[in-house]
Amino acid sequence: GSAVCLFPEGVSHSTGRLVALRTGAARMALTAARRGITVTLVAVGLNFDRKTSFRSRAIVLYGRPFSLGGFAADPDDQTAVRLATEAIAAEMRRPLVEADPVSDAAMVARVERLYAAARGRPQSAHERIGRRQAIARGMERLRVRDQARFEEIAQRLRRYDQRLQRFGLRDRHLDWDLSLRTAAWFALREAVVAVLLVPIAVAGLVLFWVPYRLTAIFARLATRERDVAATAKVFVGAGIHVAWLLVIAAVAWRTGGGRVG
Repeated sequence: GSAVCLFPEGVSHSTGRLVALRTGAARMALTAARRGITVTLVAVGLNFDRKTSFRSRAIVLYGRPFSLGGFAADPDDQTAVRLATEAIAAEMRRPLVEADPVSDAAMVARVERLYAAARGRPQSAHERIGRRQAIARGMERLRVRDQARFEEIAQRLRRYDQRLQRFGLRDRHLDWDLSLRTAAWFALREAVVAVLLVPIAVAGLVLFWVPYRLTAIFARLATRERDVAATAKVFVGAGIHVAWLLVIAAVAWRTGGGRVG
């Protein structure tokens, strides 16, 4: 009646694509089925916007429940394990966007956001992943069929983003109503928020700029492996920030007494 989480690939990697699965997951499920234990499997897709970036957004999708019981009756164990492993791999691909994390993943996500904004498409996780899968496949086909055309489109996208960045704009801003009334209301609303939050933001920036920068420096020293960069930042950052908070408390204690500390 419990759940068991497995990573059937059996290796940490940043290829952006599903690698060949180990057979352990299939063997466990088949062994259970042959002993009369019903096992239901659910594929989970981890889709990172920028896997190696600290605090990258991730979309986690759960696939449809399925069973490998049909393969358990095969008298040839090797064949049963191979077919069951292939079935697991097929289900795992359904909730995954397979794209190279360095050259393609960011572009796939960017094209999907641009397309959804222009066409007014739904923003649910399932809808976004479905669009990104189609875009990734289309990009791969275009790159193989017409490399020059692919590079031209990629260059146009980069120039578009550079212009947005230069003026501090986002896609949705291009369709905004920029009447005087709208601008005045926006300025008033933002000014009220700024009066309340800017002092807090400045205090936080001043107090925690040092540990934030130290986390980046020491995390790079801790590992050169892209697969574990985020993990290194979590552990290094936790240690540095706890130490920094203790320093702040000690300074407060020394200058203002125990109650302030």
